[in-house]
Amino acid sequence: MRWRFVYKESDIRRKESIQSLIDGWWNSFRSSKSSFTRIFEQKPDSPITPPDVSRLKAINKHLMWECSSPSEGNFHLVITCEDHIELRSLVSEIIQRAPRLENWTFDQYRQAELPSLVEASYEAKFKETIPKDLTVTFERTPGNQINLRFQSAKFNGENNAEDIAECMVVSSTAFGEEALEKWIGYVLTSESFQGWKKVLTLFSGSSTSSRLGKYERWQNEFKKIRSEICASRPSQFVSELLDPVDIKWTVLSIKPEKMRPEDPPPERLTWITQHPDVILGTLNNLQFCSENFSAVSELFCFLKSDRTDGQTSLDVEQDSREVFFDALNKELRDQIVGCAFATGIGPENRFWDMCLTDVEKAVPILKKLVTLHGLKGAQLYFYDESLRDETIDLS
Repeated sequence: MRWRFVYKESDIRRKESIQSLIDGWWNSFRSSKSSFTRIFEQKPDSPITPPDVSRLKAINKHLMWECSSPSEGNFHLVITCEDHIELRSLVSEIIQRAPRLENWTFDQYRQAELPSLVEASYEAKFKETIPKDLTVTFERTPGNQINLRFQSAKFNGENNAEDIAECMVVSSTAFGEEALEKWIGYVLTSESFQGWKKVLTLFSGSSTSSRLGKYERWQNEFKKIRSEICASRPSQFVSELLDPVDIKWTVLSIKPEKMRPEDPPPERLTWITQHPDVILGTLNNLQFCSENFSAVSELFCFLKSDRTDGQTSLDVEQDSREVFFDALNKELRDQIVGCAFATGIGPENRFWDMCLTDVEKAVPILKKLVTLHGLKGAQLYFYDESLRDETIDLS
């Protein structure tokens, strides 16, 4: 859903219309919030009457809500898009437009459950129990995410789809929705055998961890690795990190002849880059998130345009890309809105990768350069999965 970056008049009108629906939802919530708090006042054996959330669903049918009472008289409402990550910018604005109400807090992500409540919460939501012998190991990836490998004797071999789906929900419950969206990479599963139980149990030799519950150990280990990742990210903008003069290039490429027959043809074949870690992250991470690679507020993206005449030689094509790269990099740096750090080519398109600190200020600059250099079919794409629908036309 195009939401964060809108420029066409039709998109602006649509966004304003939805913003009116958002404000209508919060006005309705303000006057009917007791229908949410009543949930916590009902007796266990009485039927629960759910609040009317039709105004929320009018904003988008995929929006979900969850209300909790972390302490007596205090309430926490989560409005989330769950696995519809392309709606994350919309949900963020819904929370930003929330009223300030006494004893109420609002969030766009479901939080991690307390260790003592993980199993009960999972069972209440899904009417199933977490396997008692479930264990998990954590692996930090080169793409600054954390792969999780779950094992249980109940699983059906390696990476069964149903087992993975179950462990995705366990991950969201134990580590929180934001962790699953931004920091957890691949969730893998395999069958364990009772004879190996002691070997597979995490931290079995640690006297400290043996005093902690299983889910508390999980959460501590996850937080530890995530903290290490966060501490390792550069605290400078990419434009400050990369030398604009003494450029050291890394060349990455896809060889179509080595691809499987069932794979779709690649759109891009080469990456000539100053920042190979980010490029490899865009290729290998399950869901790319700029936050994995930068501790400051900036977005990794790329400009794509049509290739010139198909008869143009590769040398001329490369010269043309390099000329535009130099102009792009200089202008973004001069205007202090980011930098370019890679270029590449595909069968039908040319590519330039950038890191932008201010997209709104960068778009007019990009449009001017596209016109000046005569690029055809130029569009700006974002690598972040949550921004996959936010393509900006630059032609």
